[in-house]
Amino acid sequence: MFSTIFALVAAQSVTLVFCWLCEQLIQQYG
Repeated sequence: MFSTIFALVAAQSVTLVFCWLCEQLIQQYG
């Protein structure tokens, strides 16, 4: 159970970081 919750939180964190990086790239090169 705990591992499942941890996996979901980790996936959300990775997604947030990825979106943030994409925004930075768009601001620089867009």
